[in-house]
Amino acid sequence: MSKKIFLIGMTIVALLSFNSCEKSINKSDLVGTWTSETEDYPEIIEFNEDGSFNKMDLITNMKGSWSIENGNLTLKTDLGMEMTGKCKSSNNKLIYDGSGRSVSYHKISERESLLLFEQIELQKEEAMRKYAPNYQ
Repeated sequence: MSKKIFLIGMTIVALLSFNSCEKSINKSDLVGTWTSETEDYPEIIEFNEDGSFNKMDLITNMKGSWSIENGNLTLKTDLGMEMTGKCKSSNNKLIYDGSGRSVSYHKISERESLLLFEQIELQKEEAMRKYAPNYQ
């Protein structure tokens, strides 16, 4: 019984510790290059200080503007699409809850972003050869 109480107590302490590390996000927290923590579907998003963003994944390349207000991140693409979701950070990670999904990101260096960009481009080319062999 005392072991069970100890485990419950440790779980509560761990949850409280995580929540205490969470902080509200402001613009300067987001500026930089981030990558999703999903290996099978790599994604890069670059938030620029001027309020513009570039996002790249295996399917799309998007550009547009971004803003953060009261923990809500809004992305407006150059094509007129708008997405808003709750955004929070904890331990150098970014968690975005929006569009019916939650995605975790971590900040990467310029060198890491170039390598990941190259990897995504190669995966796109490979997919095109496989699924659209006659595409030029």
